[in-house]
Amino acid sequence: MEMLTEDVFWLLMAAVGAVAVAFLIHFIAFRRSVVHPPSLVDESSVSSSDFSEMTIKSKNLQRAQTVKAKSKAPDKHPLQAAHLKGHTGVVLSLDFSVDGKYLASCATDRTVRVWNIKDFLEKDHKYIRVNVEFDCAKSVSISPDSKAVVGSTEDGNNVRVFKLTRKKDGTGACSDVVDFPKEHNAAIISAAIASTGRFILTCYSDTTFIIWDLKGEVLAKEDTKQMQNHFACISPCGRFVACTGFTPDVKLWEVVFAKSGEFSGVTRAMDLKGHKAAVYCCAFSKDSTRAATVSKDGSWKFWNQDVQYKLQQDPHLLMTGKYKHSGPAQIGLSPDGLVAAIAAESSISLYETANGSLATTLDNVHTSPICRLVWDPLGRYFASCGGNDKHIRVWHNAPGYRAQMADCKNKIFNAKSDVLKERLRQQIKEAEQSLEAIGAQSNGI
Repeated sequence: MEMLTEDVFWLLMAAVGAVAVAFLIHFIAFRRSVVHPPSLVDESSVSSSDFSEMTIKSKNLQRAQTVKAKSKAPDKHPLQAAHLKGHTGVVLSLDFSVDGKYLASCATDRTVRVWNIKDFLEKDHKYIRVNVEFDCAKSVSISPDSKAVVGSTEDGNNVRVFKLTRKKDGTGACSDVVDFPKEHNAAIISAAIASTGRFILTCYSDTTFIIWDLKGEVLAKEDTKQMQNHFACISPCGRFVACTGFTPDVKLWEVVFAKSGEFSGVTRAMDLKGHKAAVYCCAFSKDSTRAATVSKDGSWKFWNQDVQYKLQQDPHLLMTGKYKHSGPAQIGLSPDGLVAAIAAESSISLYETANGSLATTLDNVHTSPICRLVWDPLGRYFASCGGNDKHIRVWHNAPGYRAQMADCKNKIFNAKSDVLKERLRQQIKEAEQSLEAIGAQSNGI
């Protein structure tokens, strides 16, 4: 009985071993057939080392195709006027000059570049390159005479002024650099120079903003009392500073100068009230009578701030619209105030401020969330840069031309002067011609 039991035990062990060997042989054959299908590879003519090399090449090819697919740039949109390439790092900020001749940009490649707008519709785009020594500029603003660029630095966390020289052929260089002293420890989130050339603004990530003269002396230091600042800008008229933050109100201050040109002080002017959550960004029309704001509550608002605020008059809310809310957003207002552009994620939506209707959407035009959106003061273009994108994209203001035509037609209906009617008809004709030119460029004509 004991011998019989022992024989059965060994027979069972042999059977289990045979099954295991058969499974192992089948598994190896299956793996080889998956990596190298018999119909594609002749095993009799390929060694084992060749198989290993082919497997590595196949994996590398798949990895390269995956990376290429993720980093593929968006296709050209019909409204794209220019695709500015030159920066080798991520573009962080943009600014158009007051005269509409230049566009300044800065990037993580430690350069500031000043582009010539007249080349936007050409294949080659000229620019002046300025190296940011031992640092990186994270915001830029062009001086009113376009002879200097004001930037805020990443590591130094201060203001740096780059003075420019230009030649007749459009080329140029940086002739001098001036560093302002570091005045505040919180990070600078906005820096700009007034169109009057009288002062420079720096806004910080806490609740502080500082007004400087052009030599680097502090004129005023203010507390916004908004728990946290999100954005700040100077009105095109050079009088007002607007600051958005954690609170639902946008606060405006007037920077006052005496007739002699001496600085008098900073006074509270007015508030843009009505949002229900924090405001991300704000923008002005060219004449500073209109403003646009965009909020975390998923709404954007259009304001008439041409009021007698010294007599306690509040700005008038003209329009409230909704946008696809998906995180922090940028807003830009066309110079004539007829179109508001809102950048959320990697797309841009354009709305008519007259009725809040959506004019068009530029879907996924950057490879990452858009971090800056600015308008050409002449109303021809607006430009954008993405949070992880090395390129700048410049767009035709086609919705603005259509809105201008509609606005002029409404004004003709109410106009009493023949001279005014004729001027409005001429504006309509010019807008139509601009739209035809945009269409011709889009069609490759």
